[in-house]
Amino acid sequence: MCFEHTRPQAANADFDVFSGNQRDAVLLNWSPKRDSDASVRNAHSSSNSANRTLDASKHARTSSAESVAASSNTAATSRSYSSTLSRSKSSTRSTRIFSRVDADKSTQPQWWNRTPPVKTDKEIDRSMDALNRQIAATRWPFGPSRPDELYRDSYVAHPDRFDWRKRCGEASHASGRPSPPLQRRRASAAMVQGTESKVAAKARRIAERKMDDRSLRISREKAAQLLHRNAEREPIRRQAKVYRDKWTELLHFERTQELAAIAERRRAPIEKLVEEGIAIDGLQGYWQDDSRRHFGKRVAVFKLDAAEPLPRTLFRAGDKVTIMPSATPCTQSNEPASPLELDSVIEAEVVERQRTFLRLKFDENDEDVDLVSCASWRLDQGFNDLTFERIKTALEALEHDVEHIEEHYGSRFQYILSGTRLSDVILGVEPPADRVTRGAFWEDARVQSWYDRFCRKDPIVIHGDPLPELNRSQTQAVAMMLRERVSLIQGPPGTGKTRTIVTAIQLLKQDFKVPHPIMLAAHTNVAVDNLADGCIKAGLKVVRIGPSTRARAGIDQYTLDAFFLRHPAKARLDQIKRRLDTLDRLKSDYEMGRMGSFGLNATSAVLDEPINSQGVEMQSWQDMMAEREQEREAAQSRGDAASEEYEAIKRQLGRLKANYFFLRASIRGEILNRADVICGSAIAAGSPELDMIDLPIVFFDEASMATEPVSLVPLMKGCRHLCFIGDHKQLPPVVTSVEAKQGGLSRSLFERLIQSGNQIPSTMLNVQFRMHPSLSEFPNKTFYQGALENGQGTELIAQVESSYWPSCTDENKKSARRLCFIDHKGRESKADSSASLCNVSEARIVLDLLIDLLRRNPDLSGDDIGIVTPYAGQHILLEKMLHNETSHARKHAASVLETRCSQLGQVDIHTVDGFEGREKKVILFSTVRTNGQGYVGFLADGRRLNVALTRAQSGLFVIGNIDTFKKAQLSQAAYGRVESPDLQALKSYAEYVEQRGAVLNYATASSQRRAEEVLDEQVLDEQEVVDADSID
Repeated sequence: MCFEHTRPQAANADFDVFSGNQRDAVLLNWSPKRDSDASVRNAHSSSNSANRTLDASKHARTSSAESVAASSNTAATSRSYSSTLSRSKSSTRSTRIFSRVDADKSTQPQWWNRTPPVKTDKEIDRSMDALNRQIAATRWPFGPSRPDELYRDSYVAHPDRFDWRKRCGEASHASGRPSPPLQRRRASAAMVQGTESKVAAKARRIAERKMDDRSLRISREKAAQLLHRNAEREPIRRQAKVYRDKWTELLHFERTQELAAIAERRRAPIEKLVEEGIAIDGLQGYWQDDSRRHFGKRVAVFKLDAAEPLPRTLFRAGDKVTIMPSATPCTQSNEPASPLELDSVIEAEVVERQRTFLRLKFDENDEDVDLVSCASWRLDQGFNDLTFERIKTALEALEHDVEHIEEHYGSRFQYILSGTRLSDVILGVEPPADRVTRGAFWEDARVQSWYDRFCRKDPIVIHGDPLPELNRSQTQAVAMMLRERVSLIQGPPGTGKTRTIVTAIQLLKQDFKVPHPIMLAAHTNVAVDNLADGCIKAGLKVVRIGPSTRARAGIDQYTLDAFFLRHPAKARLDQIKRRLDTLDRLKSDYEMGRMGSFGLNATSAVLDEPINSQGVEMQSWQDMMAEREQEREAAQSRGDAASEEYEAIKRQLGRLKANYFFLRASIRGEILNRADVICGSAIAAGSPELDMIDLPIVFFDEASMATEPVSLVPLMKGCRHLCFIGDHKQLPPVVTSVEAKQGGLSRSLFERLIQSGNQIPSTMLNVQFRMHPSLSEFPNKTFYQGALENGQGTELIAQVESSYWPSCTDENKKSARRLCFIDHKGRESKADSSASLCNVSEARIVLDLLIDLLRRNPDLSGDDIGIVTPYAGQHILLEKMLHNETSHARKHAASVLETRCSQLGQVDIHTVDGFEGREKKVILFSTVRTNGQGYVGFLADGRRLNVALTRAQSGLFVIGNIDTFKKAQLSQAAYGRVESPDLQALKSYAEYVEQRGAVLNYATASSQRRAEEVLDEQVLDEQEVVDADSID
């Protein structure tokens, strides 16, 4: 059996009851050669005789079956998983023991009826001592939940299965005496603080050994039950392995594609990378002082010489970047080696992006980098491998038997829970017959009564019911979220998904007083911030996990890092950290031979002194290494003169590191356990920061945008109650590898479950509150089969003024001044800086339209306008024109708009994939495609078309070529890139706008608009003359 001597992670206990050959030869301690028919007939009498012999032994501690149980308990705390038992296919389905010896299985009796060999007292003692040492080596005590000054007299009672403090013995606070686990942990605290005597330490070790012996003892009948449970879970375990292998292969394709793209990008000329916005060159860097640290991490500023404005860049707060000297060549050779392997590359994270500088934060390992010595630095987009690592961990945890671990080891072991109770739903297999397949609240009579009455078409209301202010579909969705073990809520655009989720959490936390935190995950950080903001406004206690730089202003004060810095025990943690740094320096000095013998008292005195931050300056790396080598040789020549002081420093260093870890984990655990809801992205939910709590209830927004492996990550903290909220009619997961797409990686778990025949409960929110009815009409009929209703007040949404609205006629009276298709003949072209497409003529039309909107609507700001396009090339072109103050487009706009020109920089410009979840008063949809053949490329994806047409609240302008829409087709190469082509939707939309009279020819409208502008100028001039005459 293989164990790791680091943090153990709770594994599938009954899966690891036995482990291969060691089980056969050592733990069970019997030989198949002894099997015979006589042994079967005399099994019970032999067993009784053996038991009497063992009871008569004065020093006997356990039987071989108890050793099996001990192995099972040991496996519950180990991360390595052994091979499963081989099971026979007999009609009785009885589990037989795997044997290395080839024997006739038909003659082998069940192992618990066999006669165990009689051991001597010394053999039993020797076996138990070895087993106890093995268990002690694999146990990882979580340590004191909090230091002495943080102990509280009482805690809110939490259910056993959901409270990590219960596992640590904290729930025994109500009694007069602390529980034995708490006594042991307090003794461990004394040991860490160095106040435990040798006598107390010896007594503690003896007590722990005896307690472990008693807690590990189980009967043979219990061992038989464990084996039976193993047999029941075999279909799940077998299917989990197939499932894991499939997704691991597809993820490998995707990861390889991303690394190849980064390697190819690094080989490109730096000028091209800068033009694309994925690199910046010629930067100067310097460190900011410690008072400007970002949540404890050191921050540096990078800017161009003479405070020049930074070029257009795609870097955003929270992005990973790599930093290297500008003189370091990119990968000049043709070898496909990843640039991430270069020793000169440093990784950092963007904290803030301003017009003239970037602020980056660094990990502790890179805080000593000399930024000033390098005259020029280069920044590139980084690669974050954390996503793949956490997905891999989630796939491995899918087969863990969480229910068994919580039931049998929850009060004994301080484990890190890993796995989910919903593996049968995910894998599509039948759960074992004795498993509870109900939601987390099925035993709560009040919750059950509420959702039974409110899930009806006509809810039954009784006095005292919490009545959420929701429409009927939202109320039914909330009832389903509370009732069902797994539920699917489809939320079309503007139907109030965020409000529905927040209301469900309000009911659970504020009305039904559910004690444990609820995990609220989303695929994007924008959605996480929206959900966190809604929960904060509802009066819920929110903790946002994940990188603090990803949280928007106002939400960053609710991050785990922010709460951590404000915790009262943070000052003590900083004190321990300073002492650790001092001891590390002393230890390094001893190893380098720079310290003489000065005794323990002097060492203790040094601990109280401030750390000397002035290091020894080295002219070069070679000089420093040569000097260290000389010092090391000198230290060896002095022998063992300072060995005692050195060992004392190492012991103190070890104790302080343990104390530092325990205190830091305790602070985080207390913050998380006090929260009502924990908000974070799906990947952030797999963070080690959440190791000290369980998350049995998970609500997952934007589930249709996440790949199936990503959707598993938030579920692997003991999830037993799950609600997916999404819309598979909108954007799918983003996947770049063709092989991964063909294998199904671009299909979300939400979509698979809602389209499967597993009869998983689902419902749809059917009232939209975002769009004017004239804008929701086409998406409703085309994508939702007319199931959407317009909410109250949507017809009263104020319209915007524009000279581009088609003239009002009887045909377009319904959609007049709401919808416009601007038809033009400008040809598409290949973007200069990428393989994408752009349309320069269309970009000019967008600029003219923006100027017109800002001139005619004084109350309309740039933040109220959004530009959506399906192509990255057009996105880059529009950003250059509108966000670059030195561009010709901005200069032209400044001559027309004057002071209002700055509003152009506030306009949101995104690809369709980056705009889901957002909404604006006015949307400009730049379609790009204009060609005689009717090739439409990414426009053919009906889900992208749905997103683009449903972002506007008041007005929608579609800029494109109507003939290309009418002829819509895909080239042979495009069929492999477009996953869900819906050419008929484009043709139907062209027919729809023509029937509504919403098509405007740009050439004709432009000449008419210029004539109107000339006429307006003449009228203004005449008015000025009249005013002058009246003055005279």
